[in-house]
Amino acid sequence: MPGSIEMTEQLGPQGFRILGASIIGRQGGKFEKHFKLSPRLCAKVFPMIKKRIPDLRPKCLLWCLKLMNACGKTEAMADFCGVHRVTFGPRAWQVMEAIAAELPNVASCWLFPCSSLLLDLSHLLASPQIKLNNRFRNMKQGNVCLMAIDTTDCRVNEQTPFWSGWKSKNFKGAGLKCEIGVAIQSNDICWVHGPFPAGAWHDKTVFRHRLKQLLLPNEAVETDKGHVGEPSCRTPCDHLTLHEKQVKGEARSRMETLNRLFKSWGILKQHFRHTIGKHQTAFKAVAVLTQLALQEGELHLFDVDCDI
Repeated sequence: MPGSIEMTEQLGPQGFRILGASIIGRQGGKFEKHFKLSPRLCAKVFPMIKKRIPDLRPKCLLWCLKLMNACGKTEAMADFCGVHRVTFGPRAWQVMEAIAAELPNVASCWLFPCSSLLLDLSHLLASPQIKLNNRFRNMKQGNVCLMAIDTTDCRVNEQTPFWSGWKSKNFKGAGLKCEIGVAIQSNDICWVHGPFPAGAWHDKTVFRHRLKQLLLPNEAVETDKGHVGEPSCRTPCDHLTLHEKQVKGEARSRMETLNRLFKSWGILKQHFRHTIGKHQTAFKAVAVLTQLALQEGELHLFDVDCDI
C-alpha cells in the first residue's frame, strides 16, 4: 500500500477501505466482516478520538476494531494486522479507551466480599453520543414510559478467590451484568450502567443503584419480568388492554434487538479474555459505536407507535 495512505492523518471512507484491504490481504472478506464498522463510520470515528490521541494513525483504529470484533488472542490479532503484539495490545486498548470516553461513565463501585478488594470505576466524562435526556426526543403528551431497559450478562474468566456472586444464572459461569436503556420513541441509546458481578446484583438492584434516582416524578421505564415489584418499572404484566399488551411487547422487542446488536461484537459475545477491569471500557466502546451507527442510519431499531 502506498505510504501516503498509511501516513495520512485524516482518511475518508475510500482511504479506510484501501487501508483495510492492505491489512486483510490474503485473508479475504469484506471490510465490515473484519472491522465491523463501515469505512464511512471509520472516517467519522477517527477524528473524534484523534482529539484524545494526537499521534493516532488510522491503522490503529482498525487494530482496535479487529480486536473488538474478533476478540481472539492478542498474538493472533497482532499477526493478522502485521504488527508485534507488544505494540498491538497497548495501542488497540488505548484507542478503545478513547472511544469509550465519549460515553459518560456513571459512578459505579464493585465491592467484593473481601474488603481489601475494592475496584472503584468512578468517572464522569462528557458525551456527544449518549445522553439520558435523549429519551425525551419525539415523546408524546401523556407518555409515562420514555425508555425500555434491560440487563445483559457477559462471560468472564473465573475469579479467585472463588465467590458465588460472580455466577450468572444465564450461563452458569462467572459473568458481569450491565444495564442498557433505549428511548421508546427514537433510535437513541440513553443509558449504559455497570458492570456489576452478575450473580450478586439482581436486575432490580442495578436499576435502583442509579437510574431510578434520575427519573422524573411519576416517570417509569418498560422492563421485563426481572423487575416485577419495582414501582418505577412497567413489566409485561402491567397492561389493561390487549392493544397495550401488544405495544409494550414491541417496546421490549426493540430492547432485545439492541441487546443483540451489542452482542454481535465478539468482545461481548465471546468469553472475555482480558482482565475484568477492562470490561467496562469494552462495553462503553461498543455502546458508543452502536449509537453512532444508529445516528448515521447504518443500523435501525424498528419504530414503535405507542402510548405507554
